[in-house]
Amino acid sequence: MPSTNDQVNFVVRVEANRQNRYSASRFRNFVSLVTQFASKSYWAPY
Repeated sequence: MPSTNDQVNFVVRVEANRQNRYSASRFRNFVSLVTQFASKSYWAPY
């Protein structure tokens, strides 16, 4: 019988993995948006 702490850690890890998979794609989209915006606005005047 696993301890309560182990069960909590397991649930937290599973939830974190789910959140990471979800946020990883959002983060990639965000990074690509930022890089597009940065390259346009920052490098255009030079």
